[in-house]
Amino acid sequence: DEQRIITQATADIAAKDVRINQLTAESNHTKSTLESVQSQLRKYRFNVTDPQIRQADARIIRVGTAGDVFIDIAQLDHVPPGLSLEVYDKTEGVPKLGDGQSPDNMPVGKASIEVTNIGQNSSRCRVIKLAVGQQISEGDICVNLVYNRHAKPNFVVYGDFDMTGEGRFNSAGAEMIRNLILRWGGQVQKKINAQTDFLVIGKEPEVKELSPEDTGNPELRDKNERDKKALAEYQAVINDAATYNVPIMNQNRFLYYTGYYDLVKR
Repeated sequence: DEQRIITQATADIAAKDVRINQLTAESNHTKSTLESVQSQLRKYRFNVTDPQIRQADARIIRVGTAGDVFIDIAQLDHVPPGLSLEVYDKTEGVPKLGDGQSPDNMPVGKASIEVTNIGQNSSRCRVIKLAVGQQISEGDICVNLVYNRHAKPNFVVYGDFDMTGEGRFNSAGAEMIRNLILRWGGQVQKKINAQTDFLVIGKEPEVKELSPEDTGNPELRDKNERDKKALAEYQAVINDAATYNVPIMNQNRFLYYTGYYDLVKR
């Protein structure tokens, strides 16, 4: 009887090994198919890293005399009330995204404007800020990364943000960015996929090295483990963006590309 049990157990193990090998082969095939599909999808995606970011959403058609300007988008273009835009020189155009997470080379325009009145053929805007030595001219390019009269771009907002300028990074800042995206006509996704157009990323979580004395403190050890997990999840989101060729931008870049950098301070 003992020998029969051993023989049966050996046969069961062999059968399970065969099944494991089959499942592994199926998993590898599925992974290969997914990678192939993702590769094909990338061919048909807009190259949002450059052209979509740098295309004009509107142009200045008239400069008023009371600190206001007029742009060439109106009611039929589904302009949301209070839309903010960054104004760039008509000759120089919109700056490239560059390193979306770097604090360097921010896409600062010559001015920021906000729509105050939407007409049938044009919209009136107030000038929020005019850069020193700059002057708004007819033909200048106006950009809000979220606004698109033809489509609803998809955004993923991840991490903690400081939208008050007080140095406090939290989830409330992320929620504010999501609300701005929805207000301007965009869509917000929970996770990155093939339909995602942009990732707006918050501050990278910090992981402090524990001293020998700190390692004996259970609370500090637990916090350190939470920080490590948060950093791993943060990096995983960035890796997902790279997999799907989704451009990444930090808080300030997003605010400049939408003309909202100075408004957020008010």
